[in-house]
Amino acid sequence: MGRNFLKINNIEYKMVSDPDESDQEMIDNGYIKVTDAQFDKAFNLYTDLMKHEVTYSDILKKIEVLS
Repeated sequence: MGRNFLKINNIEYKMVSDPDESDQEMIDNGYIKVTDAQFDKAFNLYTDLMKHEVTYSDILKKIEVLS
């Protein structure tokens, strides 16, 4: 099981698995620590984001980071 982080906002959509930085450094840099399942869901939604079928906020809600 890797260490998975997402940075999703109106400017950036970045996904990092097993970063070199510590968890706290990743969080300080604006990333959210997520489970493998959340990481996979976000990855699968990327094409929908690029087609403007979902928003950045939609992705965070769908992967259950935001309520």
